[in-house]
Amino acid sequence: ATNDVYFGQPAGLRLHSMLRAISTNTTLGTLPPGERAPDSCWFIGEEEFAHWFREHPEALRMRQRIIDECVVEFDTSSSKFTQYTDIPEEGKLRRLQALTEEGCRIRYPAGSARARERIEKELAIIRDLGFVDYFLVAWDIVRYARHRNYPYVGRGSGANSIVAYCMQITNVDPIELDLFFERFLNPERKSPPDFDIDFSWRNRDEVIDYILAKYGSDRTAMICTISTFNPRGALRETGKVLGFSAAEIKQITSMLPAFGSDRDLRDPDSPLHRQVGAILSSPYGREWSRAARAILDFPNHYGIHAGGVILAPQPMHHYCATQIAPKGVRITQQDMYSMEEWRLEKLDILSTRGLGVFEDTMQEVRRRTGVLPPVTDYKIACRDPRTREIMRKGQTVGCFYVESPAMIQLLKKLRTDTFEMLTAASSIIRPGVAQSGMMQAFIERFHDPSKINPPHPKMAELLERTYGVMVYQEDVIKVAHFIGKLSLGEADLLRRAMSGKLRSREAMQALKRTFYLGCMREGINEDVIAEIWRQMESFAGYSFCKAHSASYAVLSFQEAYLKAHHPALFLCSVLNNQGGYYRPEVYIQEARHLGIQIHLPNVNVSGELHFCPDDRSIQLGFLHVKGLSDRSRAALLRERREAGKYTGIADFLHRSGITQEDAEILIRCGACDCFGEQRPTMIVKARLHFNRRQRKENAPMLQLEFPSFDEELEHLESYSPARVAQIELETFSYTVSTHVLSHYEQELRATVKAPDLERAVGRRVHVGGWMIAAKLARTRKGERMMFINLDDAHGRIDVVLFPHCYDAHAHLLRTAGPYIVYGKVVREHAVINIVAERITVLTKE
Repeated sequence: ATNDVYFGQPAGLRLHSMLRAISTNTTLGTLPPGERAPDSCWFIGEEEFAHWFREHPEALRMRQRIIDECVVEFDTSSSKFTQYTDIPEEGKLRRLQALTEEGCRIRYPAGSARARERIEKELAIIRDLGFVDYFLVAWDIVRYARHRNYPYVGRGSGANSIVAYCMQITNVDPIELDLFFERFLNPERKSPPDFDIDFSWRNRDEVIDYILAKYGSDRTAMICTISTFNPRGALRETGKVLGFSAAEIKQITSMLPAFGSDRDLRDPDSPLHRQVGAILSSPYGREWSRAARAILDFPNHYGIHAGGVILAPQPMHHYCATQIAPKGVRITQQDMYSMEEWRLEKLDILSTRGLGVFEDTMQEVRRRTGVLPPVTDYKIACRDPRTREIMRKGQTVGCFYVESPAMIQLLKKLRTDTFEMLTAASSIIRPGVAQSGMMQAFIERFHDPSKINPPHPKMAELLERTYGVMVYQEDVIKVAHFIGKLSLGEADLLRRAMSGKLRSREAMQALKRTFYLGCMREGINEDVIAEIWRQMESFAGYSFCKAHSASYAVLSFQEAYLKAHHPALFLCSVLNNQGGYYRPEVYIQEARHLGIQIHLPNVNVSGELHFCPDDRSIQLGFLHVKGLSDRSRAALLRERREAGKYTGIADFLHRSGITQEDAEILIRCGACDCFGEQRPTMIVKARLHFNRRQRKENAPMLQLEFPSFDEELEHLESYSPARVAQIELETFSYTVSTHVLSHYEQELRATVKAPDLERAVGRRVHVGGWMIAAKLARTRKGERMMFINLDDAHGRIDVVLFPHCYDAHAHLLRTAGPYIVYGKVVREHAVINIVAERITVLTKE
């Protein structure tokens, strides 16, 4: 005895139809009857269900039997992780000890009693908690990467482990940085360890393939993510099924950020309602808005976790349902939170383009000089004067993790030129930390130590490096351990509870009592204890893992060194790895600013990727040429490789085997300038060439005569600089021959330029520029604001749009511009900003 199940309440009937229409990509009016729930559906209870089948008691008994036999139990008492199979079970601990011992001699060549003591302690915890296999498998993966010469970064809380440091899984010294192992693996909690290992975006899939091959494709799976409807997606999908036109849907959804909130749909005072209120306030619009709100946060589709890989000891179907994703990999049908509850441990195998930049630059330097740059030991980069200067002045465009406008500002405010300060900066820039006020407190105390006023002298000692601010999660652990006398394990449990990761309120209160009692035994006044507790509770929710920040800071310093000593090779690698925070034109402009010459693509020189002919120039390849077909590009390069360079435009058109459309793209963008003819002339010759070829193909037996226009073609005018810039924007999305704003000189004549803003502090000015970055943020009241970064060809200009300005002008900021910004110049710790009051789109006069 059974029946179809649709929803729990009658009100869900229309919602069900809406979701089926979205799923089948139809409108409500054309939804097939078989996709709809029957109109007679209603919510029924057990008695009514039994009444339906009163004439079939055996069916009811069979139903009950099936229900009774459906008992699903998940073992959550023990870890379920794959076995390291290279050696027998009894030899695994010895292998872990031997690897750690060998690594200790390398990491601490002069010996270290503290390191030895810490290693013994960690190995005992790893053994007792049953995570020997976990460490050996992680080591096996990075061993494979080292064997293949793939760079990697072991980060996250795993960098708190000295065993991981000695095994070269991570690269920061937990003793030097005062990191607690309990933040990673705690004998007083059952949460699994969590290694995050970053690889280059080009190498990561190969590393995953190695894992699948060695540990069994049926025993491994990527973790799924469950994508839900956000306001923009909800409006788009419900608009389709309600029959709104594509233009109407775009008009509404283009006003919303990807991460908009429910307020955007229901609040009449929201910017969305003010800008398109006529549509949303109509009867159909109100229905549309209600329908969108109804499906907010409903599951939409599966995705793949950024890097979470489950490695199980038995085939995955013993533990959870899986499916094959469109990418071809097996994914779980439960997300990472379920995996953690079921004790299915994961390794995060992640990718970053920053490591691709690092790898390419290092290998190219070695190819040219015969030796690698000396930054495999990151401490050399940290001591290098030129690298420290780049950090201190915020000249870090292109450098991993420290190139965003906000990070550049922070580096300048803190005069960051040490590894310790960069680690702190990488932590306090995080959204939660910055919004909590901790970042501002840190900056103010850095500039004025008199503002450091901890409630207890011991806190001043413990937090000396962070000016009395609990920047890191490890700081919360320190205070709880050294002041409240909690064990390190208890201190980490408290840290987790305060940051919302431990749901038991009873456990939180028990730890609070333990903390208070520990402080009282030290003779601390109860009012002081309450203030320490308040600060801990306030900071713990926002503080960041120091080990994670330190791991990132290593790569940041290494890349800053490469930029300081090999700027052309470094920026070329950034472009070849598809950039970082910015669009390609920003890195082109940065290269120009550093005195590096940029050459247009060249059919006789360029390849797929960009390269450096020498240390002060970058030769662009065909990577960013839009519209150029893969077939033509491959044919062009193959013919040049086999038969030599092209001697002229006629030879190029005859030999290269490219299409007319592709030939014109290359001629127009300057890739054929090496032939010494004007581009319009070559365009005409190309059209004549393909016209003749087509006529010959259509009439192969006829002897056709073609007139020569060489004399007339000599009189064709070359493209104007403005036309060249327009073509380059169309072809590359950026200009190469000139800066894009050079064609707006007349319109920008009265604006204040970036280098002159310092003399205009306190004044109202107007500036102009090309928008290269934009970031949405929220005030503490939840109002939206925005930070934008402009390039005015003379430098960069940071602009702040507070909520009133954002609401009035954000709808204009849909493209790169250029824009004119009217506002007041303000200074904060040597950083200049424009507080915007009005924005207009710049147009040609």
